[in-house]
Amino acid sequence: MRLWVCVGSDGQLESFGDDWEALLDYLNTVGVGQIVKWMPGGFTTANYWGDDYVSLYWGNASSDPVRQLDARERDALAAGLTEVYV
Repeated sequence: MRLWVCVGSDGQLESFGDDWEALLDYLNTVGVGQIVKWMPGGFTTANYWGDDYVSLYWGNASSDPVRQLDARERDALAAGLTEVYV
């Protein structure tokens, strides 16, 4: 399985394998900000909300969703994101 992410409605779906550090670096570089609300298949932040949210899930090599992040993974992600307002 691979981590798949798409930031915002104009973003591109990208894979980070199982590299959490690379995923966090990417999300912090693009200024996602801290999580406001988890939703099926992703989350919203102050910078990305409504239909313009962050899609994040575990998927197969073809990017088909396999499962959502579990509670431990969600906590680790939230702890690694920095607050950014754009």
